[in-house]
Amino acid sequence: MTYPTARYQPAQIQVGDIIGSTAVAIGHGARASVRIYSGPSYPRPNYRAAIEDLVAHHSQAFVGRVDALAAVMAFAAEPSPGALLIEAPAGFGKSALVARLISAAESGAWDGPAPLLLYYFVRQQGRANTPVAFLQALNGQLLRHLGIDSGVPPDLHSLMSQLSQLWPLATAEASAARPLLLLVDALDEQAGGAATIAEALPAPLTPYAHIVVTARRDTGVSELVGLEHPLREARPLSLGAFDAADVRALLVGLGADTALAGLADEVVALTRGEPLFVRFVCQELATEGERALGRLRRRVPKGVQEYFGQEIARLRAAAKGKLAQDILGMLAVAAGGMTADELAGALGRSSWDVADALGRIRRFLIGRERLALMHLQLRAVVVDLLGAQYDAHRRRLLRWCDSFRKAGWPKETPAYVLLFYPEHLQAEGDPAGLYDLVLDLAFRDRQIAATSDISATLDDVRAALLYALGADDVARAVACAMAYRDTLRRASLALSILQRVEDPDFDETLRHAQLCDRSLGWARVMWLYLAWAAAAAGKTTAADVAIHAALELSAPHADILCDALLAHTARLLHADQPAARAWLADLGRADADRLLVTYDLCPPPNPGERGALLDALGQRLEELEHLAASGAVEAVSMVPFLYTEEVVASQAAGLGTLLLQLAADPAGQAGVDRALDLVLPNPYPRYRDIALVALGVAALAAPDHRWASARLRRILATALDREGVSYTFDLPALLAAECERRGRPDAALGAYLGRGAAAYDRWGTRARAFSAQAVALHRAGREAEAYLAVREAGSADKGYAGYATVTLLALANRWYDLGMPNRGEWPWGLLLGWAEGEAGGVRAVAFREERLRLVAAYRAWAAREDLSDVDAALAELDTMLERDIRLAYVEHLSARWAAAEPPVWEGLRRLVPLALSDGTALDAVLARLVGPRVRALSDADLVVCVESVVTGLAREGLASE
Repeated sequence: MTYPTARYQPAQIQVGDIIGSTAVAIGHGARASVRIYSGPSYPRPNYRAAIEDLVAHHSQAFVGRVDALAAVMAFAAEPSPGALLIEAPAGFGKSALVARLISAAESGAWDGPAPLLLYYFVRQQGRANTPVAFLQALNGQLLRHLGIDSGVPPDLHSLMSQLSQLWPLATAEASAARPLLLLVDALDEQAGGAATIAEALPAPLTPYAHIVVTARRDTGVSELVGLEHPLREARPLSLGAFDAADVRALLVGLGADTALAGLADEVVALTRGEPLFVRFVCQELATEGERALGRLRRRVPKGVQEYFGQEIARLRAAAKGKLAQDILGMLAVAAGGMTADELAGALGRSSWDVADALGRIRRFLIGRERLALMHLQLRAVVVDLLGAQYDAHRRRLLRWCDSFRKAGWPKETPAYVLLFYPEHLQAEGDPAGLYDLVLDLAFRDRQIAATSDISATLDDVRAALLYALGADDVARAVACAMAYRDTLRRASLALSILQRVEDPDFDETLRHAQLCDRSLGWARVMWLYLAWAAAAAGKTTAADVAIHAALELSAPHADILCDALLAHTARLLHADQPAARAWLADLGRADADRLLVTYDLCPPPNPGERGALLDALGQRLEELEHLAASGAVEAVSMVPFLYTEEVVASQAAGLGTLLLQLAADPAGQAGVDRALDLVLPNPYPRYRDIALVALGVAALAAPDHRWASARLRRILATALDREGVSYTFDLPALLAAECERRGRPDAALGAYLGRGAAAYDRWGTRARAFSAQAVALHRAGREAEAYLAVREAGSADKGYAGYATVTLLALANRWYDLGMPNRGEWPWGLLLGWAEGEAGGVRAVAFREERLRLVAAYRAWAAREDLSDVDAALAELDTMLERDIRLAYVEHLSARWAAAEPPVWEGLRRLVPLALSDGTALDAVLARLVGPRVRALSDADLVVCVESVVTGLAREGLASE
């Protein structure tokens, strides 16, 4: 099966967007911890699928190059590491050679030990000539090989950091039995700029690890890398022209009449053996016979480019020739492949006429459904022949795209428009158009509906955000950041996966599941649920894929539910107990017997005991409903943190036992539903999941598979999609204060902040709200009111220990926001001691250790007098694997940089994308980016910020409402 490919980012993306967690890669022996990039923001590209058309095109009637193939294969088997540079003129088959090597490795036709083959084709179209695109493809391949269940980040800095972790793991495995070989085709076609693909080429190399690069002659690509890079000393390999034997083999491969093989010598003389030229002449001979050669004899082209020019000129005299030329022109300006229907729409012609014209030029194109020009030389010829018409085609394509905007993005909007219109606007240097597009909710909704995932939409919004940050347009940066969060919130990835479970094509479900956040413990539950559902549907292959995807993950907070799903799946796949036990044992479960005994379908309760069981269950549920009705909805599944351990054990075991004993009874199943209704609103995932695990195990014990499946989908949709409580008061408070200063208070912001100040919950919401208002009042020069707000924040409940720790560190950051540089005075030092005390009071052992590490890390950062070196600070960020520590560091840096004189604007701008995956951190960073310049905002820009925040961040806060 294949999985969806990632869309490549524009070349100017230079800042990070990493939210990491610790994971241990699974593979050949122990490995160091590797950061995991998870969720829809971090797709896992399947580069092989992305280049399928290219490889298939170059694999058609491949001939010759026996010596070159043998040389590369022998080079890959050498113990000494190094690089090989394959040079040849344009059109001499460098790409075809690389495609052939890929096919040989995949088909088992490799001469010698088959290598771990990594590859990349540098191409202008689709911005595949940028280092971001290269590293996304390369890192994605490395992740698959290493068995690391992670996605790839979107920016160059993070991608380089990821490669620095993955490359040593891959080269360490290179051996005589399986060498490592990286193929990079057409390096000379890389885009210029501050960073290039050549600079991103990995090094160093270990024994049996090699790099092969292709380029046109005399392009000096070996000089584009650092002095220590192996490419500097690359061994040269030149590709020569085709001879008569190659031409004869090509004619036979193209199905030409055997009599035409005798013309091979003349074809070589006519074409000078240039492979691309030879291929086109042989294609004409195969279809038209010797007549085609006679036409070329009368006007012999000097090379393949002149040949292209002559062939295109011939179209002018043919019926539909003008349309064929227009198609070539449209493909020359397109940012990606276009379908025949899309070409018809862009050109304003009928699909029938376009299909007819395409038949005349099909040999110049690559791709099946989506078509593109087959070679860079052909594109150069088309652009040259177009002249002033090039801009006319570009404007026509833009008008076509814009027509769907004017129509309100109807359902029939072509995929090309949805995927590439933002890129065209960037290329046009039209920031206003780009902002209008990505901030258009109707466009984003249509884009998501058409692509069935949110990665393309997030890519486009992020690109606009980076554009705004680069232009120092803080109002548009705020709007784009809010649109990013809105996209994450509106598009339920988990629901889109789970709703596909009953579709006939289970492979599509599995492909979509690859987008799920792999750092969550619930990701493993999801994969095991998919395996269970596939097994019930008789789709054993899909079940096997899902099982092995699950085994790559951990589920520290849901391991019991994982065990239950695994046991039930074993029974569905194997009817008898010994076979189920053997299957579990093969998966490494030495406790197979225990799993099968513990997790089984429950029979109906004994009639004599049913009444007592139902009474006990009803009493427990009434207790939970009373808690919810009293406003303590979060306490429903946090009982273990509110009472003594002895009472907790009794209650938890009692409720779990009751639900299991009544799993086959309609009243017991209704009890599961009642409990779910109470538990799902809990905004604190760490506590909510305690109840969800127990309810999932109970649902699995029910004999009705469809009923159980529906309940598990409810559980997973909440566990995977709901980020939980967030504190988004900083930017709203700042903007509200500025609106008041200008004499135009905003009622929506005021109401939101008022609800935060009145929130008496267990999450420290009130403390956060008042502290945010204190900073906003301080920036507005209202010091007396700011002081009162600080006192309110200090006296407010900080919440449960796990949350209180983070809240107290956030209050310590306020010391910088409030312009109090003496960190030794009260209460700054007291806040850190208090945070450490709260961290030590967390009952869950692993959680307590996490919080203690967080406080220790904060103490170390705060002790540094100077954090102004942005690159050094972000490099340190790359070393942090724990998500909460990374986010806390981001917030601390934003506080320090905003308080500096002058503020460290570059650092603040580069922090914004780092915080996109967390509402609280994003709010803090944006407030510190906007805060020092809020008075300089125009009235119009202030309105943009307010409207964005009211519909964005303010919807994320007060999660328990």
